[in-house]
Amino acid sequence: MVKPFSYKELEAHVRAMLRRVRIDQGEQLPQRISIGEIMLDLQAHTVTRSGQELALRQKEYEILSLLMINLGKVVTREQLFDEVWGTDWLGDTRTLDVHMSWLRAKLETDPTNPIYLQTVRGVGYRFHDPDRA
Repeated sequence: MVKPFSYKELEAHVRAMLRRVRIDQGEQLPQRISIGEIMLDLQAHTVTRSGQELALRQKEYEILSLLMINLGKVVTREQLFDEVWGTDWLGDTRTLDVHMSWLRAKLETDPTNPIYLQTVRGVGYRFHDPDRA
């Protein structure tokens, strides 16, 4: 970290390191996550919708996998930035909105009425399972 830094930035770094340690210590994640028409294969690093493989950018894949792993839970914008872009990223925060728009265009039947990728206004995003509703 570069000085000076805020306590919030320090906290974000510590949280990110703790998440990495949990993963390194063998916290078991499923190899495949299948929700509705969407199937995420974490080992093959692929995403399919209705059996058709989708061509996702790296950041899109990372956002989607983070949301699907946290199915039904709200993932804050800050968490997404920390996990996908890193805690020291200083770019425009609208880039997340653009990536979500691209993801919706690829995943959703009607991107203007998303079923899977839901916005929680003022907080972040969540991946919704329509079969659990």
